[in-house]
Amino acid sequence: MAHHPAWEEAEVLARDAGHWRGPGLSWSELTAAADNALPGGTTTDRDTRLLLLLPALGDADLPLGAGKRLAACLRDRLGAAQPGRLATFMLRRQGMAGPARWSGDARGVRVNDGRYSFRNPENRDAMPDCRLAQLSAALNPAHTGTPRWVCPNAVAFEAVGPSPVPPRPVPAGPSARDGSPL
Repeated sequence: MAHHPAWEEAEVLARDAGHWRGPGLSWSELTAAADNALPGGTTTDRDTRLLLLLPALGDADLPLGAGKRLAACLRDRLGAAQPGRLATFMLRRQGMAGPARWSGDARGVRVNDGRYSFRNPENRDAMPDCRLAQLSAALNPAHTGTPRWVCPNAVAFEAVGPSPVPPRPVPAGPSARDGSPL
């Protein structure tokens, strides 16, 4: 789950039990969330946060240092006997959903091609476009643009800074992927 102070409730990124869904995070988003040190989570330790967020990972284009970073976390936090081998295995499998390809548009909205991902706009249970934009802005520390995002039932809002996110609207009933009523 991801949460921002301006949101009314947390956003489900992935689910690892029951009717699982995912992936929810790319590697760059996972490390940004692990490293942000914002209060309110279960821990402020960046290695522990990375391990807790790891089940939401699904990224087919991992950077070269991903295995080393994960191996260090596994060694330092869990005392893994062979952290390099374990990290390689974990990054190859990447949870229930497996790896996905990520892409972004000119506004910085990141989506993936995961068959069961809430962040794949082709899925019937995908997040509405405005929530995908809000989530992308919150998870992208490099975002510096000033796009204007408007969600149904929410006020217009200027994006300024790394995490510009308006409150998430609560739909009155079933809605289409773009947030409009069915």
